[in-house]
Amino acid sequence: MKITELYPDVISEDIDYEYKALLNSENPVKWAKTIVGFANGRGGIMFVGVSNDGEAFGIDLDEIDRTKNLIAVVNDRHIFPHAKTQYMMRSVDANAEHFVLAVKIAPADSVVRYREGDFNETVYIKGDGNSTPATPEDIISLSKRKY
Repeated sequence: MKITELYPDVISEDIDYEYKALLNSENPVKWAKTIVGFANGRGGIMFVGVSNDGEAFGIDLDEIDRTKNLIAVVNDRHIFPHAKTQYMMRSVDANAEHFVLAVKIAPADSVVRYREGDFNETVYIKGDGNSTPATPEDIISLSKRKY
């Protein structure tokens, strides 16, 4: 099943949407930078249980619980200020055993950073299908936003 069958507005990964098959707890920056990038932009939705080509294979309820807990832990320990998230689920099969988890990230009121250790912080911005470290000019622009 393609993601467009569950969410007709979603065409591809872009500045508003990003797909993740699973979230790796061993290397959270690989997906947490997406959350930070959305928070530093106009917000967006990260879909978990979707391949890069838009195939919505879904994850089971146990994996959804693990994913939500992992996001909460990383948000608490590494993302400052904390990103505001909401969750939605849609079933991908007739037996309702596998679901796509949609993680909606709200735009932040200030510049959001990903922190690893005491003195290692990175600001990410969301591009068209990726999140990249912000340049000093990007950070200045973010700090001057009107909220």
